[in-house]
Amino acid sequence: MTTQYKTDVRRATEEATVFLNKNLQHSSDDYLDAWIFDVDDTLLSTVPYYEKYHFGNNDCGEEMQNNAVLLETWMKEAKAPAVEYMVELFHKIKGKGLKILLISSRKEHLRGVTVDNLAKAGYYD
Repeated sequence: MTTQYKTDVRRATEEATVFLNKNLQHSSDDYLDAWIFDVDDTLLSTVPYYEKYHFGNNDCGEEMQNNAVLLETWMKEAKAPAVEYMVELFHKIKGKGLKILLISSRKEHLRGVTVDNLAKAGYYD
């Protein structure tokens, strides 16, 4: 990952924390407050997968022709690391009593390994 990417993620989490602290001083008991995260490249990084295949560069040969299959196979390993700074933000939000909703473009049959990967990366109750 580039230094600029890490700087951008850190800045985004700082801004989200400011918003969280400014606008949600206390938790509501109505359970209507929620925060939505996307899974891939918000909570879990797919950068290690793309680094392995040179970010889709042509020198990867035929392997990249089956990119969707390869990505899914990699996801099944449940080894995607947490995006830096996001675990801390996740727990700050949980600590405010907000419901956290996760969205993903991953296929349903990957739900179990995705939940396992999220837990291993530090996103748990």
